[in-house]
Amino acid sequence: MPITTTYKLPSFQRGEVYSASADFRRFVTVDYNMETFIGIVGVGIIDGWTVEHVNNTLVKILPGNGIVNGFYSESPYIIKKRSEMISGDREISAIVEEIPEPYLTPSEYTIYVNIILEYNPTFIPQPQIENSYVKVVIPFQLTLTDNSDNYIYAKRLHINPYPLLNDYPVTTMDKPNVNDYANYTLYLAALTTYNAQMAPVLSYDWQSNSVNHFTEVEFLSTTGTFIPSDSQILLAKVTTRNNSVIKNYSDMIIPKHKHGGSNIYDPPKINLETDIRNAILITYDNKNNIATFKVLEKQPTSIELGHKHTYYLNSDGDGYTVEQIGSSVNKHFHYIYGFIVQNQEYTINSVENHIHTISTEYDSSWLSTSYYEIYVNGNIIGDQTTTTITVDSVNKTISMKGILGGVYKTYSSSFTAYGKI
Repeated sequence: MPITTTYKLPSFQRGEVYSASADFRRFVTVDYNMETFIGIVGVGIIDGWTVEHVNNTLVKILPGNGIVNGFYSESPYIIKKRSEMISGDREISAIVEEIPEPYLTPSEYTIYVNIILEYNPTFIPQPQIENSYVKVVIPFQLTLTDNSDNYIYAKRLHINPYPLLNDYPVTTMDKPNVNDYANYTLYLAALTTYNAQMAPVLSYDWQSNSVNHFTEVEFLSTTGTFIPSDSQILLAKVTTRNNSVIKNYSDMIIPKHKHGGSNIYDPPKINLETDIRNAILITYDNKNNIATFKVLEKQPTSIELGHKHTYYLNSDGDGYTVEQIGSSVNKHFHYIYGFIVQNQEYTINSVENHIHTISTEYDSSWLSTSYYEIYVNGNIIGDQTTTTITVDSVNKTISMKGILGGVYKTYSSSFTAYGKI
């Protein structure tokens, strides 16, 4: 059973014995990581959902997908073969099957290519095209309210992210065993009944029934004031006057937006990386019960002689290594000047002269406005709202007052005199 690279998940190959525990671990891991990723990204458009003017107050919404209410969502679609596509259809993706479908006939090929060229003039067809089953979307048309500011949304249809397949074929028996029957004729009769029940199971395709398209959205428009919501995505604001569209703001809101840009509709800059850094205690004020830590860089040095180091840097690129990761050489550390790691220091035993490399650019991702949580021994002790914690993002220090107690050593002794302790 092959193991995946990143999360070390077992993956089944044809003919292998099914493992419920491996399958459960796989999906729980995927579920947790998807929840974390989507929690960072939030509601938004992944691709498409552009709003285009057709005529008068009629607009159309092109195919697209995004994250709505924390779940992947997409335009309503149907499944059909390429040879069944008609003018107005837009192919989104092909359904990959183990056994390839035959190629399109010459006449089917011509019709299919012309359909694609209707919405994609740059399409360059292959000499032969498989007549695959494909996911097809027809742009959705919407008539807007005249003389109004219309807000167009995509809203998820299903609240349940993974509903039951109510149309899944039902079976009433297990596969018969010849040893359970008095004669072979009775066994064959039972096997025939079983095969008849299993035929629709083996041919079942959940996507062929639109009821099972639980990732689909519906499109709607409202007038009045825009109200942000996690349950729906704003696609466009369209202003209509006298049975005509006079302004479609989707050009600014969706296709041309830039995270962290300076335009009015640009959303804020987002960082999709979870920044985890270690810190080391540098001073402790017993009188005022204040512990001060230096925060290390998030990336270690390069690997040399089978080891690497964590390190601290100030804004000038000066600092020193801290932890030594790897046991190929004796303990030592390095000074860092101007982002350049020097030869090793403090070596009791001989260590081959060597240096490491680090990034030569100052890490400016940690800002004074950054949100953070602070953990000690795996337990959270505070965040940016904690008044007894002071963070200096320039000097990369954290000070905590009254949170960590000082350590006082006490000593005792015992001795025996006259046979007594």
